[in-house]
Amino acid sequence: MAIEALRNIQFAQASTIGTHVNSTERVLGTGTLTPTIERVTPMDDRGSLADAHRVIDIAQGCEMTFEGDAVYQQLHHWLLMTLEGGITPATVDTDGKKWDFSTVHTAASAQKFYSFEVGDETQMWDAETMYVRDLELSGVAGEAVRLRANLFGHFPAKGTQTTPVNPSTVEEIKMSQCVFGLHTAWDSTTVKSGTLRSFNLRMPSGLVPVRYAGDSDFSGVIENRRHFELDVEYAVGTTAIAEYDAWAAATTKVARLTFTGVTDGIGTAERSLLVQIIGKYVGNPRIFETRDGQTIIRFTLRSIPVGANEFEMNLVNDRANATATT
Repeated sequence: MAIEALRNIQFAQASTIGTHVNSTERVLGTGTLTPTIERVTPMDDRGSLADAHRVIDIAQGCEMTFEGDAVYQQLHHWLLMTLEGGITPATVDTDGKKWDFSTVHTAASAQKFYSFEVGDETQMWDAETMYVRDLELSGVAGEAVRLRANLFGHFPAKGTQTTPVNPSTVEEIKMSQCVFGLHTAWDSTTVKSGTLRSFNLRMPSGLVPVRYAGDSDFSGVIENRRHFELDVEYAVGTTAIAEYDAWAAATTKVARLTFTGVTDGIGTAERSLLVQIIGKYVGNPRIFETRDGQTIIRFTLRSIPVGANEFEMNLVNDRANATATT
């Protein structure tokens, strides 16, 4: 009998489409795996009142949803599946890595794919060639930052659980670590304190599975156009009113969130995450909502490239043994 407490999700980065790689790391969070089979039931003239007499398998695959706290030590895996891949992370001190993810507008991003093992003590399933379709990071003042992902991949096969290494001591990314800024130029660092109450960052990969003649599972992916969106809730005050004017005037704005870890595990460096997005407020602001009895205004900032800049994430974590497969 399957026991909920013994469910497990684990993965490893893969390099060959459709080939299983034994897991090297447990994933912190929860998720569901949905195998998919596309079937048709042809309608035939058979001298019968039955609606259909045949069910034919046409194609197969899988979908997966995942949710958990965002932790410095595992975030790079999700970003490699979503944003620009092919990154050689730079060494920070002796036991850390700096991962730079910047958007590319004139070439494919070459995102990485992973091999997942999902199941419990009764049965494990191996899902291969898993890509992220869209990734979200969200945070509310006073809480940990949450991560949500929707993935797609090859049809899972029943397998047996490997024994991966548990993550080392991990550190959640917290809203109490966040420094927030609003600017009109890229890389500005002026702080807007007492302003941001919550955020939700949506990062679609733009990836779509592609099948060719002879394929039952997809044999490749194509990257379509995409943009990034940042929902922000500002406490009503001078900053929020200024952003209202920026929305009304369609002014280009840069939002910058910087998180710095409280645990020093990387020599003289610190674990950190930088998010920077440039664009314009879209849609209509929602005025006079409340959070904890405080009046807020909610905006949505949609990325629009200005020169080479549109969106970037810089992550520093203590994963010296983690590499990006090329």
